[in-house]
Amino acid sequence: MIIISDTRRQTACDRTRSRSAFGAAKLGSNQRGQEGREQSELNPALLATLERDGRERSLIYRTLALTGLRRSELASITAGQVILDGAVPHIVLNPGDEKNRKGATIPLRPDLAADLQNWMDENRTLTMRPGISAGQQRLFKMPSSLNRVFDHDLDAAGIAKRDDRNRVMDIHALRVTFASHLCAAGVPLRTAQAALRHSKPELTANLYTDPQLLDVAGALAALPAFNAHVAPLANKPASA
Repeated sequence: MIIISDTRRQTACDRTRSRSAFGAAKLGSNQRGQEGREQSELNPALLATLERDGRERSLIYRTLALTGLRRSELASITAGQVILDGAVPHIVLNPGDEKNRKGATIPLRPDLAADLQNWMDENRTLTMRPGISAGQQRLFKMPSSLNRVFDHDLDAAGIAKRDDRNRVMDIHALRVTFASHLCAAGVPLRTAQAALRHSKPELTANLYTDPQLLDVAGALAALPAFNAHVAPLANKPASA
């Protein structure tokens, strides 16, 4: 809406598991669900910790859905790799942390960049560890069991684990969501391929696009009329 230490198993999973994409409303409901699912009669300090964890997971999910980063890639990002003061805010992904080992520059939407800035400002002192500078701090505290946590958040938001076509909703489905919404917005396939850092356009088009999010009816409206107004046939004379 995937295991960090096992890239090979994740690659095999990507090839065999059919994933669904989140619509905008569904993704928003999942974020709200995980932000509030821990609300209960708790002491203020514990409640504040749970609320912070919920906000962090919400931002993790949103970052994955708006960048196309894989879970292990996002887990590697430090505060120093988030560049927000240039003409185009972006994340620098190191070669050793990227699946294809080339490294990449990941552009950020202005609204996401602002949220990340607020998050880093809020947590700059909370997450400091001795001997590690602010720029070396991990951007997020990614749970090792993020898939299981994600399942709990789906349940809290009232989102089924599988859709009506039996496609699974998991963390990697947020990457499918990223690709599908790019396609639905009319982004050229070559551009979407670059955003997803795929080696082949077929992978972007066939595996990472949810057909249900495509506006096929709207696309048909762009076709020319092709002589739509056909005059009715003249009445034939009655046969003798």
